[in-house]
Amino acid sequence: MEANEAWAVPDTVYAYDNETRVLALQWPGTDALTTPTTTIWHNGTNESSTLQSGDSSLAGRVQSSGSLSSWVGGEDYVLAFTVTKGGQVITRQQMVKVIQRGAVR
Repeated sequence: MEANEAWAVPDTVYAYDNETRVLALQWPGTDALTTPTTTIWHNGTNESSTLQSGDSSLAGRVQSSGSLSSWVGGEDYVLAFTVTKGGQVITRQQMVKVIQRGAVR
């Protein structure tokens, strides 16, 4: 992952509408990472306060979101993982496609 990339690898993950999950992103490089935040966007609206409980955290180079739940099946969400790295604020996004239980593929 380079500094000019906007999307995480993988750029899309899947969840079921009844799941509670913590999603994570591994940051490359060796610069110190600080101030992790994860923001959840749905249809252009920040829904972090209703979909995420707990704070984003760092363990080495891995950033984890808070606990994510209350997804709506059939909807797409964008998680924005943000850290301060080498004095710069950097964000990577990841699409979460929520599968409605019992939906036909």
